[in-house]
Amino acid sequence: MPVLWLKIQLFCGIIALMKPEDNIQKFIEQRAIGKSFKEISESLNVPVDTLVIWAKKSTLDISNQKAVEIDALSSRYSVTKSRRIELMGNIVDKLQKELDTRDYKEIPTDKLFDYLLKYTSELKKEYEAPVFKEIISGMDPSTWETQVTWTG
Repeated sequence: MPVLWLKIQLFCGIIALMKPEDNIQKFIEQRAIGKSFKEISESLNVPVDTLVIWAKKSTLDISNQKAVEIDALSSRYSVTKSRRIELMGNIVDKLQKELDTRDYKEIPTDKLFDYLLKYTSELKKEYEAPVFKEIISGMDPSTWETQVTWTG
């Protein structure tokens, strides 16, 4: 019985390996959103062993898709750096407008300046571009499959 089971698994794995490229793309998308191999195996009807092979061959694609997914989620839930910059920028604008109405003889003005400096400093810290990766192959063996990272 175990030999038969192994033959069936091997057969299913070979069939899964021969599935169209869109199945591999679905796998990459599902891994990028954090689904387990077991969940993906059930949804695509592909053995876990095959998914592991796909994962090894698609490491950079999965990594880049994760970056895209995280960017989309961050945007959706307004936690992107640009959204935080926008919110803090609005506060800086309001503080500046309030400071513009002050004659600088009132004591609370120093607190407004303090807030303005703090929010301006925080705004400068917020920028961070998404990071993408690719493999660059070269003729020189020292550069074969060198992983390159860039921001966009």
